[in-house]
Amino acid sequence: MPKLARALARTRKNRIVGARGNCIARFKEEDVKTKRRFCVALGSTGAAMLLVALLGACLLPSSVTITGTAAGGLAIAGGAISVKCQGGAGTETTTTNPNGTYAVTFRHGAPPCMVQVVDPATSVAYYSAVTFPSTVANVTPLTTLVLANALGQDPAGAFVNFSGSVAVRLNPFGLAAAIVNVSTALRTALNINIDRVDPLVASFTAASEGSSGSALDQSIDQLMTVLNNANVPLSTLTAALTSSTSPASASAALSSIVAADHIATTTLAGCPYAPSGNYLVAGPGSTSFSQLTIDFGAMVATIASTGQTFAIASTAGSPCAYTLTSSEGVVTSIAVAQSGIAAGGVAPSTTSFFPAPTLLSNQGFYILIPVQPLTVADMPVGIFNGAVFAQSIGVTNQPWENYFFQYGGSGSVPGAGTYVVCSGATSCTGATGTYTTSGPNADGTFTETVPEAAGATIFTSANYRSASGDFIGVQILKSSPVWASWIQVFAQRASAFVPGAPGGTFSNNFWILSNNDATGTHVLQQFGVYQAVTIDAVGASPVSQTRTNQYSITDTIDFNDPFAGMLLRPAVASESQPQWAGVTALGLNVFGSTQTGTSPAGGTVPVFWGVSILAP
Repeated sequence: MPKLARALARTRKNRIVGARGNCIARFKEEDVKTKRRFCVALGSTGAAMLLVALLGACLLPSSVTITGTAAGGLAIAGGAISVKCQGGAGTETTTTNPNGTYAVTFRHGAPPCMVQVVDPATSVAYYSAVTFPSTVANVTPLTTLVLANALGQDPAGAFVNFSGSVAVRLNPFGLAAAIVNVSTALRTALNINIDRVDPLVASFTAASEGSSGSALDQSIDQLMTVLNNANVPLSTLTAALTSSTSPASASAALSSIVAADHIATTTLAGCPYAPSGNYLVAGPGSTSFSQLTIDFGAMVATIASTGQTFAIASTAGSPCAYTLTSSEGVVTSIAVAQSGIAAGGVAPSTTSFFPAPTLLSNQGFYILIPVQPLTVADMPVGIFNGAVFAQSIGVTNQPWENYFFQYGGSGSVPGAGTYVVCSGATSCTGATGTYTTSGPNADGTFTETVPEAAGATIFTSANYRSASGDFIGVQILKSSPVWASWIQVFAQRASAFVPGAPGGTFSNNFWILSNNDATGTHVLQQFGVYQAVTIDAVGASPVSQTRTNQYSITDTIDFNDPFAGMLLRPAVASESQPQWAGVTALGLNVFGSTQTGTSPAGGTVPVFWGVSILAP
């Protein structure tokens, strides 16, 4: 230590010229005193860290180009990147590419550097660092946790007040120790394994909507999914790790949070979007939500109210699909979207686009919503699209019918507003009314009340807010003087994702229910289909996608038509099916016929309602 202090003192008022001859630094007397105090405080290991940081500043050129990938679950597209470096003045900025990658050149400064990205979808910031000799800085939730541990403080505050005291902690030794602390804690507390991976510099591909990322990205996805389902912000983990100085203390800190907030520690193998936990389940005909507790560790699911259990089995070739098999041998196939929303029903056909339907005595297919600790205040304001499948009281044989609704408006407040019944799916100028929301109830559901002339209609809903901040709900009927049965999916009116580009591919599972009109009793019949799709063309106005599936069936879907967040399949005279419309959000599409009677190709058109899950 004395030798290092003397060496630092000898540099006072002297120039140190780096190996490349273009890095010149002056250490004034007050700088030496500051650095000597750092050495005393840090000990011999800290002194070595400081020396590396000082030498790094002199061996690198004064201009450095930093590259990396930014992801917060999905790739951060259009994210605002900001960089601050040692010895530099000001902040360099750029914007991330659609796949989350970026490159930014910092002039008149050298590593150590701090990097910040702000996700435009959530306004959440993530942090990373560059240290000599690297020029790579991925920016993710994992790197944010590493920096919190290395700095011993909130990275957000360190970035705002970036200085020499911050830079000295951003050295290879300190960051390596922090990576060990964080990786051990994640493996111990959450079964997330990033051992032998440096999340700051490791090359990886970030997931995008409809496609999974590489292994490191799936660890990020798993972390953000389980935190989101427990409604725990990343900042809770960040704060805990600032005071953890060893793998053991970091593990204890995270394990305490996991236990207190009931954060899931297992997921479906190969699918980071499907964590263990409680799910609210309902389908057409449901009068209440069932709470299904899924344990992907033991591969068992249990209905809370009855104790009935189901064996879980992964679906070969589809990492985010599985089956539930009851003790009676009844099999239900489930598909999971990247958001964590799931749906399922009879086993999807892989050999026919129009398989023989199954007559049903119950609802047939299900939608599964992860239970989150939400409140009414968590519900966003604004306009929502709603797609309804319902039966009216007092109508002969009570046929199932489709309705589309618009909710909310500029004057709405969380959980309350107005609704408008739409004509078909295009003109929302029909009957109007109001609604209010209360809850949460003991099972995590909410209650919506709609005043009617004959008395109030009461609905129950399961609501979900994704890690990206998008909101979706499933609503079923509790009691009504008007309706005999009702299920609705509603989602924020926001621009819908268009999966892929010409030549691209994707797959989905869908289930359709239709009236079995031949019986005269309108009993529902169901069929399920798995389809692999190749995109033929993408149109611009409206945004449309023409695609062909493996059954050689081609159709065109309009996105954000007639409103943002909706789908419209125009009728085609040569086809036997009429126009249909739907609501799309978070990888879940809900769609139904908007025409009844005679189809464009002749013949009776049954009312139908379906759901599909976009496979990641």
